Amino acid sequence: MIEIYLNGTDITGMVTSVEWSGSAEEVARTCNVSYINAPYDSVVKALPRPSLGNYITVTENGAELFFGRITGSEKSSSYGTVTANCEEDISRLARNKCKYSFSEPMTPEEITRLICADFEFPTGSIVATGVVLNSLVINGQSIIDAIATAYEEATKQNSKKYRVYMEGHALCVEERGQTISSFTLSEATNITESHYTEKSDNLVNRVVLYDESGNRVGEVTNGESIAQYGTYTEIAQADVNSDAQTQAESLMKDPEQSLSITAIGNSGCVSGRAVTLMDSATGQSGLYWIKTDRHTFQNNVHTMQLELDFKGLSGD
Repeated sequence: MIEIYLNGTDITGMVTSVEWSGSAEEVARTCNVSYINAPYDSVVKALPRPSLGNYITVTENGAELFFGRITGSEKSSSYGTVTANCEEDISRLARNKCKYSFSEPMTPEEITRLICADFEFPTGSIVATGVVLNSLVINGQSIIDAIATAYEEATKQNSKKYRVYMEGHALCVEERGQTISSFTLSEATNITESHYTEKSDNLVNRVVLYDESGNRVGEVTNGESIAQYGTYTEIAQADVNSDAQTQAESLMKDPEQSLSITAIGNSGCVSGRAVTLMDSATGQSGLYWIKTDRHTFQNNVHTMQLELDFKGLSGD
């Protein structure tokens, strides 16, 4: 059971559907709330009307799913519905630029908390990377890109990838691919449709690193992949602050696998996390990374469409 609030006022009764979605490529989740539009109906006219800048909160069984501002609206006709397009507040961090020069050793999590404090944006759970950056220069990047840059530097050293997201009203960071506990996508219980594709367009199975003087300082090859697909080489300049071997390995890419699933909804299935899959129709099973998700709530029914990627869990 979901409920929708406009600046704290319950407007569930005037809402016809909710679409809640996210992508691993975007930090801010979005929510499209469609509500009754009948301007000449006295009852409907008396109801609160969402407008730009208003806050929308969506809860499921009392737990908050979404909190954000209305950033746009779409009207289909004089009578019918209006859709309020909402974004999490973290989207503001993508539209504010910053400039920093960190010359003292700091961890990405320390940098994240410092930047957010400067812009008075609350922080929540931020995972420890175990990595110390000796220096970092941010020159006119957005706040989100600045935070992402710090974690990308950590990835070069520990090969782990990270997800920046909103939890409640605070910015949080977790290691990408966290398992959804006690939930499995299965054709026997909740999958209604699935579609699988595989391609090698972005395959990289040989990486050669050079220093600033053009000297080769590292090379990584995947012999099994080369034997099966041929050689696909990536050339890169070595980062003096990172281990050459680790950096080269981070640039390797296996064939891309993509699996689209339509299923009964589960609100824990969001982009950047992982889900266990058992689907004999496509022959796929195991732990898959969620690349995109779209949840639809309509007529008390919750459905979801997920794009999954097995390789994303290994940091490729």
